[in-house]
Amino acid sequence: MDTALIKRDTLILETIKETDQQAIKDFRAGKIIASDLTEINRKNVVIVKRIITEIGFPTINLTSQNAYKSAVYSGSTF
Repeated sequence: MDTALIKRDTLILETIKETDQQAIKDFRAGKIIASDLTEINRKNVVIVKRIITEIGFPTINLTSQNAYKSAVYSGSTF
């Protein structure tokens, strides 16, 4: 398996988790509306699906725990 690809995708997944958490906080604070939150989530799911296609499911052994959690939580909206 391509180590550089795994490293890149790990960083992407960790960023997705941060982006998702910030979007939820912004929604709760009234800074964004539900459709904005839905769109952010939709984009994140597309990215996670692409990563799964490329490297398989990002397990903790393959990526970081944060990247794994990002994939698990994004997967709940597939």
